[in-house]
Amino acid sequence: MKHFNILLLVVMALMIVSSHAQNSNNPWAVSAGFNVVDTQASVPGGEKSWLDRHFSHMLNVNENWNILPYVSFLSISRSVGNNFSVGVQGSVNKISKFVVYDPLNSESNSSGYIVSNPRDLKYFGIDLSVKYSFMVLIDSKTIDPSLSLGGGYTNLGDSSFSTFNPGAGLTFWFNKKVGLSLATTYKKSFGDRNVFGDSYTPDSPSHFQHSAGITYQFGGKDTDADGIYDKYDACPEVVGLIQFNGCPDSDGDGIINGSDACPDAFGIAALNGCPDIDEDGIADKDDACPYDAGFPALKGCPDTDGDGIIDPDDRCPRIPGPASNNGCPVN
Repeated sequence: MKHFNILLLVVMALMIVSSHAQNSNNPWAVSAGFNVVDTQASVPGGEKSWLDRHFSHMLNVNENWNILPYVSFLSISRSVGNNFSVGVQGSVNKISKFVVYDPLNSESNSSGYIVSNPRDLKYFGIDLSVKYSFMVLIDSKTIDPSLSLGGGYTNLGDSSFSTFNPGAGLTFWFNKKVGLSLATTYKKSFGDRNVFGDSYTPDSPSHFQHSAGITYQFGGKDTDADGIYDKYDACPEVVGLIQFNGCPDSDGDGIINGSDACPDAFGIAALNGCPDIDEDGIADKDDACPYDAGFPALKGCPDTDGDGIIDPDDRCPRIPGPASNNGCPVN
């Protein structure tokens, strides 16, 4: 078993090293919550099938579950790309309900199982795992089912033993960073105590460990704190909008500030984001007569009588006249 654990750690290390890119906006995650230990998975169970022995008792909370009334597990994991993550978890518990199969014992139930209290054994576990998330495959933003595989080391009273850990999980994400995580892991011990009738001497039992806790994801970089991660943000140092890839549009005219010649005034695309109040095709900033439609040659000013003198400078704007007479005709 020692060689198996070494091999498992080597495989996990290779997965980390060989990963080329992250597939998570927040590559790190930390979880904390409660864990449950159920030892019925270790018993031979007479003529009962493997499935019946391992899964028929899953919800026997009062009879089988060992749980502490405070936070009893902590884990940290990191995304390594392609929907995979690797993690380590530490857990503590106290075993006051140890299940064995002993049909000859007068205290056994109708199925031949007996639950004993082996002096409130202290339980410590340290586990490594590789997890695969199906969230992308099912195209979900909130529901995140997963499968995991790993190994661990458990200390139970005076016994210490290694385990092989297949598991499954389900996380409900409240937002991009916080979620409720549920998981169950079957910890297969290769040193199972399986002596028939040995009701009070727990050794190295296989067991189920269930957990429920809060997961917090972090590590994504968002320099301007606009909710758009830098790797997707075309303007990572300026607060912007999702529809403009993180760039701002201060005047709301649909033209981002970087391409807007008048970023603080609502304008039109034809004039690079600048307004044209008189709609003469000349931006107000370049228009000497912004409220009266005019001509480009006259800097946007009108010349009603066509004498070449703009109306604001023409004393007779409706009658052609020479400039020498201020635009009025000479009698």
